[in-house]
Amino acid sequence: MNPAIRDGQILRVRPVSAASLKPGSIVLYRIHGRLNAHRLIHNPTRAHRIFAVADAALEGGDWVAADDILGVAESVIRNGREVPLDTRRVRWAGLLRYTTRPLRRWARAVLKRPAS
Repeated sequence: MNPAIRDGQILRVRPVSAASLKPGSIVLYRIHGRLNAHRLIHNPTRAHRIFAVADAALEGGDWVAADDILGVAESVIRNGREVPLDTRRVRWAGLLRYTTRPLRRWARAVLKRPAS
């Protein structure tokens, strides 16, 4: 979940129902026996699942059953300070990062292309 959450940082998570989740929130969930914290992108109101994606991911994501959602990340402890993660600004910044995935994929392909 870099840049929002880096390895070794501590998350403060609060339990929440899947119906009350907001797009852009970082959710903690269990999938395939592992715990993941990824950004919620889509929460269809009639379905009992959400779509979550890692911030650094250029492709893919996970469809997660509502029963597997453990909570939403409120904050992260970074350099001894508590940094909020569940604010409107942070959620919108995460969604903006998601919408720029095609541009980031293109930039990665261009930068990795050998020089002529």
